[in-house]
Amino acid sequence: MSVKRIGLLLSIVSIIFIFASPYLFFVQQDDKGTWFEGPVLQKARFIHTATLLPDSSLWVAGGDSNDVQLAACELLPFAASRWEQSPSLLQPRRGHSATLLTGGRVLIAGGKGGKSILDECEIYDMESAKVYRTAALNEGRVSHRATLLRDGSVLVTGGKTKDGVTASVERYDPQTGVWRAAATMHYPRAAHTATLLPDGRVLVAGGYDPSLAAHRFCEIYDPEEDSWEVVSSMLARRDGHTATLLPDGRVLVTGGFTGEAILATCERYDIENDKWVFVSPMNVPRDGHTATLLPNGRVLIVGGMNVLGYPRLTELYQYKYNRWTSADSLQTGRSGHQAVLMPDGSVLVIGGATTERILADSERYVPASR
Repeated sequence: MSVKRIGLLLSIVSIIFIFASPYLFFVQQDDKGTWFEGPVLQKARFIHTATLLPDSSLWVAGGDSNDVQLAACELLPFAASRWEQSPSLLQPRRGHSATLLTGGRVLIAGGKGGKSILDECEIYDMESAKVYRTAALNEGRVSHRATLLRDGSVLVTGGKTKDGVTASVERYDPQTGVWRAAATMHYPRAAHTATLLPDGRVLVAGGYDPSLAAHRFCEIYDPEEDSWEVVSSMLARRDGHTATLLPDGRVLVTGGFTGEAILATCERYDIENDKWVFVSPMNVPRDGHTATLLPNGRVLIVGGMNVLGYPRLTELYQYKYNRWTSADSLQTGRSGHQAVLMPDGSVLVIGGATTERILADSERYVPASR
């Protein structure tokens, strides 16, 4: 090839690069976002709950701090720079559920207190800033899932009881303050996911069974019929995974633990066709991470653990393109944390733990402005 021809080709490549580079820069930067230091909790904790209240304040309850279950609660008013002390729970607990009811009340159910699996339930009232008892669960449980249904009732599924992993289900009526037994699931499970679908039904996926082995089984609850229907199983066994309802009505499942390995694989469930398909895997295997749907339709994955430790790398899933991109990294990798989408579109990650310590710090993720 002549020198003249090589020079011509280099000129063409240079022109293409000049015109394309702004677009390439846009794609790379658009996905990153930025993490900032957030307000430090008064009490370090993990396996706690964090609930965004109607007034845009954030309420954190319970958790574990150095093998001590906490009753302490904290409140972060919207746009505040520090946590405030909030009335304590009546029962210290971790691994409980927290469900926002109408009127700014939060239902706290189950969990573990000391060596006991709890049936005690409490309600935090935002208006009066008080905590009071409500009816106990029919069966104490931890590592269960609680889902707010369209009629305002709360569905609690599975979990671990004093007798082992259960398939039992209960519904709480906020009007009467009473729990009643609901139809039992086909499969016992704990550390599963429960996703409210657009039609008001609930998809329950995976978890571990009474032998503590992760499984693939899925079923859907119909609140109007009080019945369960077995649907297609996931393609991989997993517990400790996440499940996110995407804007297109499909459900994205990420990571988790098979009982033998921590996964980077992800699946997507098509409700209309009752079909699971593998989608692009995450860059990092994770168990005990969080997944948050952002206003722009992307899913932010934060934290968790794997055989290498606690990944600082966070990731974004773009469902329209079935593509993962690396986001900005956390200052501190963590598991057992909470991640909450705030009214301004940022995500606040609160507490958690590493091998070395329980965390009191929080970090705020601000998506790119584009």
